[in-house]
Amino acid sequence: MFQHDAITVQRPRGKGAIKVTGPVLYVDQNQLPRVFFRKSSGEYLINWKQNKELLRAKDFLHEYTEPFCPGSYFVHLANKGEGVLIRNRDIVHGRTAFIDGNNEDKKRVLARKWYMEKGHGKYKHVPGLLVNSQFAEYFPDQFGNSVLDGEWLYDKQKDINVRIK
Repeated sequence: MFQHDAITVQRPRGKGAIKVTGPVLYVDQNQLPRVFFRKSSGEYLINWKQNKELLRAKDFLHEYTEPFCPGSYFVHLANKGEGVLIRNRDIVHGRTAFIDGNNEDKKRVLARKWYMEKGHGKYKHVPGLLVNSQFAEYFPDQFGNSVLDGEWLYDKQKDINVRIK
């Protein structure tokens, strides 16, 4: 799970197109544990490194991140003012579609807020992960400063991320 190329997450189309390869579990620049895990969906294509132990771990993660699996919770947001505050770093989460109710007071309202650590407030859409610098120096093409800033888009024809800003 800590291998530098354990998982490749690809969002192949649209303005958010990006391809990121990295470890599933890693330690960030603040010495805190992080998880880089997604499941395949209409938006994401996921490729795991073909390694027996890693694929066993993937199967475990998939089993325990299904809706209503042991230890999971479902939060039903149906009334005005209800919401959930989570910290992505600490919570494995998923979302389902919002459906408007029949009455005017049951219409969907979505307010999304993104809180960032100091110094990371500007918009970034990058192909790198902000891993601990001691680890990053071994794989600068994946985790170095050159891939941690700006806006990038995945070019599906060339199978590369291209910096656009």
